[in-house]
Amino acid sequence: MASARQKFGSSKKNVAEQKKFVKTELENTELKPGATWNLISAKWFQLWKEKVDFDDDGAQSADADDLAEIDNSPLLDGEKLRPSLLCGDDYELLPSAVWHEIQRWYGGGPEIARRVVEEGGGEGTSRKVAKVDVYPLRIKLVVCKDNGLADPARATTVAVNRQMTVQELHELAARCFDAGAAPRRIRTWLMAGPTPQFRMEDPTKTLDWHAVDDGDSIFVEFEANGRFPRDPVSTKGVFDDKKSPPKAEDKDKAKASADKGKKNGLFSIFNPSGRSSGSSSSSSAQSPGNRRGVCGLQNLGNTCFMNSALQCLSNAVPLTQYFLDLKYKDEINRANPLGMKGRIAEEYGALMQAMWSGQHSSVAPRDLKMTIGRFAPQFIGYQQHDSHELLAFLLDGLHEDLNRITKKPYTEAKESNGRPDAVVADEAWQQHLQRNQSVVVDFFQGQLKSTVVCPTCEHVSVCFDPFQYLSLPLPYQPMASLVVTVAPYADDGATPTKYKIRVEKTAKVVGVYEAVSRVSGLDSALLTSADVQARRVFAFLREDKAVTSIRDSDQIFVYETPPDSQRLRRVQVLQKRLRTDGGPFSSNTVELVGLPFLQFFDPKTTSARKLHQMLFNRIKRFIRDDAKEGRRSTRDGATDFPFRLLVTTTTGLSCGEPYCTSPSCKGCVLKPDESLPPIFDRDGRTLCMEWDPKFFKRFVDDKELERIEEHESVKAAGADAKQTLTLDDCLTAFTTNERLAPGNAWYCPKCKVHQEAMKKFDIWKLPEVLIIQLKRFQYNKYSRDKLTIGVDFPLAGLDLSSFVLGNTGDSTLYDLFAVSNHSGGMGGGHYTAYAKNRDDGGWYLFNDSSVAPVTNANSLRSASAYVLLYRRRPKSAESSMDVEMSSSKDETR
Repeated sequence: MASARQKFGSSKKNVAEQKKFVKTELENTELKPGATWNLISAKWFQLWKEKVDFDDDGAQSADADDLAEIDNSPLLDGEKLRPSLLCGDDYELLPSAVWHEIQRWYGGGPEIARRVVEEGGGEGTSRKVAKVDVYPLRIKLVVCKDNGLADPARATTVAVNRQMTVQELHELAARCFDAGAAPRRIRTWLMAGPTPQFRMEDPTKTLDWHAVDDGDSIFVEFEANGRFPRDPVSTKGVFDDKKSPPKAEDKDKAKASADKGKKNGLFSIFNPSGRSSGSSSSSSAQSPGNRRGVCGLQNLGNTCFMNSALQCLSNAVPLTQYFLDLKYKDEINRANPLGMKGRIAEEYGALMQAMWSGQHSSVAPRDLKMTIGRFAPQFIGYQQHDSHELLAFLLDGLHEDLNRITKKPYTEAKESNGRPDAVVADEAWQQHLQRNQSVVVDFFQGQLKSTVVCPTCEHVSVCFDPFQYLSLPLPYQPMASLVVTVAPYADDGATPTKYKIRVEKTAKVVGVYEAVSRVSGLDSALLTSADVQARRVFAFLREDKAVTSIRDSDQIFVYETPPDSQRLRRVQVLQKRLRTDGGPFSSNTVELVGLPFLQFFDPKTTSARKLHQMLFNRIKRFIRDDAKEGRRSTRDGATDFPFRLLVTTTTGLSCGEPYCTSPSCKGCVLKPDESLPPIFDRDGRTLCMEWDPKFFKRFVDDKELERIEEHESVKAAGADAKQTLTLDDCLTAFTTNERLAPGNAWYCPKCKVHQEAMKKFDIWKLPEVLIIQLKRFQYNKYSRDKLTIGVDFPLAGLDLSSFVLGNTGDSTLYDLFAVSNHSGGMGGGHYTAYAKNRDDGGWYLFNDSSVAPVTNANSLRSASAYVLLYRRRPKSAESSMDVEMSSSKDETR
């Protein structure tokens, strides 16, 4: 470690050079296909940025001397990247040059390199996006022998991108197995289990289109003497693409051979092209029990978010009827530059025809997914996404594909200038219709009134804007439960205690100290904290650090400090042992033991021997009574202590003495009879107590060394207290005045400056189909969080009359017909949907390809409810229907 920071060293000047280098590279390095980028732990990189004051170019006090080496191990599961990691939350991406410099400065690793690829494009668009292929496919290529069987001796595993075409796959196979030979024709099959099942026939289709997954095997046939090994002469049943489909019992056998059930849903197994007669593949033949619209959607790999959104939209009767009646065919606008050349509308229409045919228990929306990915590259691949985000994109895409306005006139919003709201609202709506007219506008768009008041001149600005959905805040203060280990400061040591505390999620670390003080009785002003990993201090936490930046996996220690700590030096003390059967300290095999603690001392009055004695007093409780008075000896000479002190880095395993010239030094020894070195003139240094191995083995109670007492709060404190909001609460919060944040300030036309003005939303005009998003997901600089509080919403008779300002004469009563649910936490979880079938009036739970009737309608009101879809109740039905669903028929559907 002594040489790890050789280029820039540890001075403030050199830290400034580090910061400048990294900033310059990040700002000037573009994503270029074929280039290499590296993953780095987001936690470590964020800590480095804090240490060097990365966001403050004028900072002069930056110091990263005590920063631990890079630790990317939490990103890995063995040698593979952990699934479902999130950029910015779990890792950051750095250009290769930046990674290698940072690693040279601070050491650590391991290196995780990834290639930049291009994604997107394809039919209907030329748009491509360069991105780092964080999760490349690793597939196995297996060559087919002349007898049609796999050749184990000719197999290799390769890393490829999902957007690789079949033609490119053939070229790769030729390079791997046929290099130097004359070019030969190649056929490839996607294997299910040990057997080739799905012919990859179209050379222009991608691996993503074929739903090739990580770990899949590809069967490779080379043409020889004018034929392929599996040509009809030797092909049987499902592998002959010129023969008719096999019998039903053969189909069952073939399906059973697939080791991944997902594949059955992506392709028609017995059609080598992988295509069925419609735009989406069906996983089941016609069944007399299938009902129109009661049709599952197969998961194509983390596509439950899409399936949930599609099931909700499928049960929006006005839109679905429009597509079933094929009206969309007459309104496709292929000339709209904002549209998708009609492709979104066509694929969605084909999917609706399949789902409402009554012929399938489930279908695979593969073609729609691929089309969406061509126009919205963020949906390419198999990362989890947000069902509402997909729903919003799909409605926007359908609108632009079906926009009846072929030439959009220029319009300009006009200030209200004191005119009546009704006049301004109608004027704004007519302007909107001059550019936007589609089935989506007809049924899904309403109008909001926005009022902004300048806090300085009191100028009032009123404008009216269309909306397609309402994103409602959840008005409650979420609490965070943290488990922290509290270490009291005592000259003779004290056993740490684990507590479970509750603080507001908006709190800072200083709020943690106040909570710890309440349960432990310690003075909050004397507390400091650190993130402890692998028996060492990874980083000290600043008081202004957000609680949300503390992860569930973090081991937080809260240390008590002495009252006069401001005039003392602080060192962090680690312990390690040597595994050896020889003499004292004779082995190089080391491991950290025990728990790190803090020691405070006055360097002006404390000698090295006194420091040894202070540390011995802190750890002597771990030593059995019969050895506490004995003297020990080491290879460095006689000593009264059963350990030697090493000046190390924060890892405890490498030298922390800046002037040490030995590259293999594991820590310079601080002897009792020596003077304290100059490095103790500042806080943050690390000392490692290296136990005499024989003494440790004979006299140290290693269980006591690791002991942490557990306060009753750890078991007593459960989940957050249950609380339930109503939909009215959320609507009230949405329509409440709020002050704009500095980063979202409003430009006052009178003051001519940006102002943190007061802003208020009101609903002016409601749509036929009302989409409500409950804003469960919260994002900040450090973390992503989900609010799991329950929201009580009506299943029928949602009365919005008190929230609507405009008088359009339309009904303000709405009945629920679909819910998109999200269970689990951020960055993962699972999406399902509840939807009410228009034909039989029953509620169904759609869980990907599985569909089940809902036996209790109250189950729809759960903490998983995320997006609610309501339809306006006709005026003629208002008097004949109850405001809330209560009949036994509805309660069991």
